[in-house]
Amino acid sequence: MLHRFNQLATIKARNLRKSSTDAELFLWKHLRSRQLGKFKFRRQEPIGHFIVDFVCLDKKIVIEVDGSQHRSNKEYDAERSEYLKNLGFIILRFWNNDVLNNIDGVLEEIGNYCLPHPNPLPAGEGIKKGFTLMELVLVIAILGIIAGLGIGNYANFLRQSSLDSAANEIVAKLREAQTNSQASSDNYAWGVEFDTTNKDRYVIFKGNCSNDAALSCRTLSDCSSNPCTLTDTETIFLNSAVEINSASFGGGIYTVFDRPTGKPKSGKNGDVVIQLKGGSQQKTINVSALGKIE
Repeated sequence: MLHRFNQLATIKARNLRKSSTDAELFLWKHLRSRQLGKFKFRRQEPIGHFIVDFVCLDKKIVIEVDGSQHRSNKEYDAERSEYLKNLGFIILRFWNNDVLNNIDGVLEEIGNYCLPHPNPLPAGEGIKKGFTLMELVLVIAILGIIAGLGIGNYANFLRQSSLDSAANEIVAKLREAQTNSQASSDNYAWGVEFDTTNKDRYVIFKGNCSNDAALSCRTLSDCSSNPCTLTDTETIFLNSAVEINSASFGGGIYTVFDRPTGKPKSGKNGDVVIQLKGGSQQKTINVSALGKIE
């Protein structure tokens, strides 16, 4: 039985979750909520006096992303690996670049270790008679027809579902920022900025123009001569099939919700457009009419 442990390890794991790398956040987006084969993964999880990036306890699989902040030296790494292997864990390691640039390949390899492999049939059992060449050609032709009829439609359905899901998530995060600004008691207002360069992420932030409690901000230009103080930023990655097409908020790429009204800051009203990669399907989200997706 695994022992899950002392309070210090738990506190350290919690701090590591708050300072995760982009690669760790991107992989977690695909592992959380049982997305991979319905298997439950945990992030920055203490095991003994060590902390691992990701773990599936049911399958005893540990996933490490090179570049993670708690790997301090080779001796520590070797000691942790030996400890985990003695407990029966399989350790999978991936480079940051693999996660960010080849997420499908990374997920496929993780899935190969998670999914059970069927046992071979006992000797003498199985297919008694092989296919003739004509039978084999016929089977391949039939399978090709079935695949042509079904796979394309199913793939389009999955892609459209990804677009709908991403739009609904953005609306939910915009509403969250709006609600937080309405309830703010520390002179900070919340907002959302969309990355139109990388096109795969957006950031939730709260900001305040120093020495001026009446102004909220994202950049110095929002504050006249006062500096802009930012805190509590959170980066959220879009589904890998979806990208940000454009964002327009008074000539900028972010919106801020005023306190305590929750309305978009003057000059920061507008909309964001997301679309399927390589496709024409789009969704437009207007900040002044949250919940309306066109």
